[in-house]
Amino acid sequence: CGCVLWQFIFFYNVFCACVAFSIVMPSLFLYLDSMGATASFYALVVAAYSFGEAIGSIVLGSVSNSFGIRRTLLLCTALSFIGACLYALATTAAGDIESAGGERSRGGNLSPGPLLVLMGRLIQGLGSGGQQAVEQSYLAIAARPEERTSMTGKLATFACMGFIFGPSFGAAVGALP
Repeated sequence: CGCVLWQFIFFYNVFCACVAFSIVMPSLFLYLDSMGATASFYALVVAAYSFGEAIGSIVLGSVSNSFGIRRTLLLCTALSFIGACLYALATTAAGDIESAGGERSRGGNLSPGPLLVLMGRLIQGLGSGGQQAVEQSYLAIAARPEERTSMTGKLATFACMGFIFGPSFGAAVGALP
């Protein structure tokens, strides 16, 4: 268990997963509002990430028992990447509808943009939840019994730091021209 590299990678991964949850919080409502989404849809998008984490931790935690930790972590990374791409492409989809003569509507008929944001955040949550579950189970296997509590505590610390620093990173990036 003494290998520092895999510990750093796990701590960094959990930090980034928690940053991914919270980095969009300063701008998410404005992002959705620019595409015609409502405040209640915003709440649904925020909840989708957490729902995805819950499902991802259960499903992908079980998948790792059959397909291995490395393959499952690669799958989790791919899911997170796909979700981030959907999130980023949402304004393009919303803009394509407007340029084609479609109207933005509030409430009833959503353009594809906000729906892509919803799907992207759900898929990112699946990847993040799976990653965290797999990393925690690997920690329980790989760490010596006397190190498990310490390593689990460090993993939780990096997760909390991700939640704390995410909005700060988001606000800093949002201030850039």
